[in-house]
Amino acid sequence: MNAEGHYNGACEVTKPEARAELKRLLSDPRFHGTERARSILTYLAQRHFEGRPDGVKAYSIALDVLGRGSDFDPSGDPIVRIEVSRLRSSLSQYYEAFGNETSVSIHLPKGRYVTAFTRCVVTDSRPDEEMEEPAAAFAEPTDIALDQDTPLVEARRAAAIRWRLPAALALVVSTGLLAGAAWYVRGPAYTDKPTVAITISAADQHLQGEAGMTRDMLLAALTHFRTLTVASNAHQRRPLSNVLRPAIANSYEIELKYYGDGDDRSVWWQIIDAGSGDLVKSGLDQVDAAGKTPTTVRNELVTILSRRFATSRGAINNIETHDSAAGALGNA
Repeated sequence: MNAEGHYNGACEVTKPEARAELKRLLSDPRFHGTERARSILTYLAQRHFEGRPDGVKAYSIALDVLGRGSDFDPSGDPIVRIEVSRLRSSLSQYYEAFGNETSVSIHLPKGRYVTAFTRCVVTDSRPDEEMEEPAAAFAEPTDIALDQDTPLVEARRAAAIRWRLPAALALVVSTGLLAGAAWYVRGPAYTDKPTVAITISAADQHLQGEAGMTRDMLLAALTHFRTLTVASNAHQRRPLSNVLRPAIANSYEIELKYYGDGDDRSVWWQIIDAGSGDLVKSGLDQVDAAGKTPTTVRNELVTILSRRFATSRGAINNIETHDSAAGALGNA
C-alpha cells in the first residue's frame, strides 16, 4: 500500500472508503473493542491517513494513547503489545462474523503498529508453524494428453489402476513390516516429565491479591496433570560462577503478569528454560469479567492457563518433544 492510502489491484481501497469503514466499525455495537482498543485503532488509522504507512513505535502509543510517562520502556512493560493484541483479536472476530456486510475490512499486520484497509481476505503468516504442502505436490504425473472422454484414455486408465493396486498393496505391506521390525528392535523413546515453577506479579498494586489467588489456583490445577512436575518454589537463575557447569535439563520457569482493565482480566506469560535462561515461548490470555464473580473469572483464567501449559499438546510438552530425540513419543 502506498503513502496515499491505496492498495494496488483488486484490493485497492481509497482514503474516503477507509475513513468511512473506520467510522462505521467504531459505531457498530457488535464490535466488542475496549475503549483503549478503540483509541489505539483511531490513533493508528489517523497516522495511516497522514501518510505514514510504516506505522508508529510502541513508545508513541504508550505516551499518546495510554498516558504513560516519558520514562516508558517497551522492553520492560508489555502493555502496548497486550492492548494491540486485544485489538487485533477483536477485529479478527468482528470481520469473521460480520465481514460479509461490508466490502472493506481493517486489520493489524503482525510485527508492526499500523492499520491496513483492504477488500481482500487477509491471513497472517505464522513463521513458527509448519506449512502444509499443497496436495498438488503429491499428484502423480501422466503422459496422457488426449481428451478424457476418448476410449483410449479410459483403457489406459483401467490398465494403470490394475497395475498400481498390487504395487501399492505390496508397498504398504512391506513398509508396515519394516516399521514393525524397527519398533520391536529399537523401541520408542520417551521424554521425561519436565519440572515447572510458577511466579506471578501484578501490573497494579491493587491487583496483587487477585494475582496471588490466581497463582495458587493455577498451582493446584497443574498438579492434576501427569505431563509435568510442579516445583514448590521458583528455580533461582544460574549465577555467573555456574555458567560452565551442566545446565539444569527439563526444567522451566513460567513468569506471569496479571492485568485488569475495566471488565477484562488478562495474564501475559512467558516460558523460560531454567537451564539456559532462554525465553522459549510467550503469549497472552484474557477473560471478559463483565457480569461474573471474581471466583468465576479466576476459574476461567486458571482453566485456560493450565491447559495452555500442561496438556499433552500444550506449550511445555511441545517444547520437550521438539527438543528430544527423533521418534520420541512425549511423556504423556
